[in-house]
Amino acid sequence: MTNVWLIVAAVVLVSIAGSLAAMEAAVSRVRRSRADELQAEGKRGAAALVVIATDPAPFVNVLLFLRITSMTTATVLVVNVFVNTWGTTWSSIAVAAATMATVNYVVVGVAPRTIGRQNPVKVGLATAGFVRALAKVLGPLTRLLILVGNAITPGKGYRDG
Repeated sequence: MTNVWLIVAAVVLVSIAGSLAAMEAAVSRVRRSRADELQAEGKRGAAALVVIATDPAPFVNVLLFLRITSMTTATVLVVNVFVNTWGTTWSSIAVAAATMATVNYVVVGVAPRTIGRQNPVKVGLATAGFVRALAKVLGPLTRLLILVGNAITPGKGYRDG
């Protein structure tokens, strides 16, 4: 893969991670009572949002897993570009790491979370069906990872991670 394609893939992955962060922030803020009201009003996506608001942890875990996977993969791709361009030196790796830490902080951390927190109903309604589908497919994997995490963590673990 050429450096251009690696950068394009990294940009796409960072965009996906940002979208997942907005979804995570939104579904974490919508309460069950508000989701019930939206469903009573006949809002599109409200039925899925009610399911998520009833027990948000499994859905948030899936979004978190996908966000981390996207961010990590994007970072690996960018490090690859820096190493391809400037060689395997500490400075190229450090600059790539600093670049991606900054990009991830702003583009994945701050901006999308602000959007999700400021517009939880709008974002939640628009993405609830998609979030439910993701959780249906990846829920077993995140539950397994939580079991592994609980097994290696001292003390009593948490069922929801």
